[in-house]
Amino acid sequence: MSQISQYKELASKVQDIDIGMLILNAGTAVFGKFQNLTDQEVEVQVNLDVIHNVYLFKVLVDKLYLRTKRSAVVIVSSDLGLTPVPGIAVYSASKAFLRYIGVGVGKEMKDKIDIQTFVCGQVSTKLNPGEPSGLKTSVIVAVKNALRDIGQDLTTAGPIEHVISGSIMNNLTFVVDRIIGWEKPIVNKEKKKQ
Repeated sequence: MSQISQYKELASKVQDIDIGMLILNAGTAVFGKFQNLTDQEVEVQVNLDVIHNVYLFKVLVDKLYLRTKRSAVVIVSSDLGLTPVPGIAVYSASKAFLRYIGVGVGKEMKDKIDIQTFVCGQVSTKLNPGEPSGLKTSVIVAVKNALRDIGQDLTTAGPIEHVISGSIMNNLTFVVDRIIGWEKPIVNKEKKKQ
């Protein structure tokens, strides 16, 4: 589904159901240089990672806001959205977008809805197979720690493993970019002449 009218139709089918919590966790990733991705690969990522989450949120936000009880929304982002990541730029940008919209709308709706963006690190899933180890957690650990923080802050990394990986993403990217050659250091020509 890529049009908001399709999501409105879906919302009409659940109009009689009391929805107290909405979890937006849809995403896919295609690795490779942006110029080498097919049009379809880019379109699928943008539709699933951004449009699906935003449109579903948009068509259900009034329902959540008008409840007599407090509501909650969890938007699953990624620590790969904390900084631009070459080789997975579309996914990285989509997760940054989700973090920004989550925090922005979270501030707008804080009187009635707890909106939390889960800036998730590695989790053992179909998208990221393998056993939990090191900084990769199980789904149970990730979810338990993310849910713990609802209503406390607009963003969370959840478990300590994800706090560490997010910190690495924030602080190590500058160095890694230079080591692997994605960015050339900027040299002040005037200082070089002296």
